[in-house]
Amino acid sequence: MATNQQELQEKTENGRSSAQPEKLYVPDVDVFETDQNIVILAAMPGVSENSVEVTLDKNILRIEGSVEATHFDGYSPAYVEYEEGHYRRSFTLSDRIDRDKIEASVHNGMLSLTLAKTDLPQARKIEVQAA
Repeated sequence: MATNQQELQEKTENGRSSAQPEKLYVPDVDVFETDQNIVILAAMPGVSENSVEVTLDKNILRIEGSVEATHFDGYSPAYVEYEEGHYRRSFTLSDRIDRDKIEASVHNGMLSLTLAKTDLPQARKIEVQAA
């Protein structure tokens, strides 16, 4: 979803790093916008608050998470759709996002990010004085 203000631009990931032998998943996301916030919901089945990481470096917001295989004593898998692997997705933030007011939570494999918008500085005239 593209926002009118272009506060958020998705960064594409080209393949996976050779340092990561596990499968790499790109989580599906929904993006919602209000006057005050942008909310990103990322589907990351199998992740918990201990296996997901959200980082902000300059203007790149990156979400990553790991899924480990589930083992049940006395059972062997007959059919498995979710495998071990790593989730990764990145977004470029505009200057309209307040970097100090980003909140994240995860519940039942759904990562929720709330990005507070900030007002852009207003244009102003600067008075020039004689030296």
